[in-house]
Amino acid sequence: MWVVAEAFALEGITVEYGFFPWARAFPQSTTNDWDGTIEWADTPRHRETHYVSAAYLSKQDWVFFYCQDRPFDWDNIEDLKGKVIGLTIGYAYSDIFDALRQSERAIFDEAPNDELNFRKLLAGRIDIFPIERRVGYTIMAKIFSEEERAKIT
Repeated sequence: MWVVAEAFALEGITVEYGFFPWARAFPQSTTNDWDGTIEWADTPRHRETHYVSAAYLSKQDWVFFYCQDRPFDWDNIEDLKGKVIGLTIGYAYSDIFDALRQSERAIFDEAPNDELNFRKLLAGRIDIFPIERRVGYTIMAKIFSEEERAKIT
């Protein structure tokens, strides 16, 4: 966020930030409720209405979380065949996921937020949950006991 604030400050513009669920943040920036939004994936849909910079503002490490009692090992997208994959509504996932969804080789189960996807993972309702590594561990630390967190990797 500081990069954006500093860039605008060089032009004499003060940035005001609002924090919203991802599913609400993007639409709010297309209806002029807010002037912009940051940290979105570069997708054709996003480019229709927004400027997407060529340089990334942050490095993200996306991983699959899964329960240790249901081991998950993969080398390529074909290894996801038959898996129930938890996704969060409003997030932009890769084109590979879109192709996988269209091929019907995997089952996608969407939830309104990341916390619910982690709860589904613990309950055995989904097999894997893709999320940025640091975000995932931060969410788990807030909602689960140490014993529950130990079951997820």
